[in-house]
Amino acid sequence: MKQAENATILPGMSGRARASKLKEASLSSGVVVPETALRPLEAGGDQMAVWVIDETSNTVALTPVEVGQILSVGIEVTDGLSDGDWVVTAGTHSLNADQEVRILASEPGERQ
Repeated sequence: MKQAENATILPGMSGRARASKLKEASLSSGVVVPETALRPLEAGGDQMAVWVIDETSNTVALTPVEVGQILSVGIEVTDGLSDGDWVVTAGTHSLNADQEVRILASEPGERQ
């Protein structure tokens, strides 16, 4: 959220916001990621990013993305990701560039 020029908004403060639910059928293009996967590329900036895992080195890189619609199942990413990219969806606030990570299996017998 952008900071108002005449006020400081800190985590935990309450306030009012307005939002509109978009029809999910109007998804233009891209993929949907959980909102927990997204973070600002730079502190206080508007450009969003996700941590993408390099499968050969098992390290993460903060990758700029373009976001689209907010949906009930997540947020649309319209640019910045490629087919097959592994996107970190939990613990994103505590990662650093080139940090080694492990991909957890979602099904028995899958990669860990």
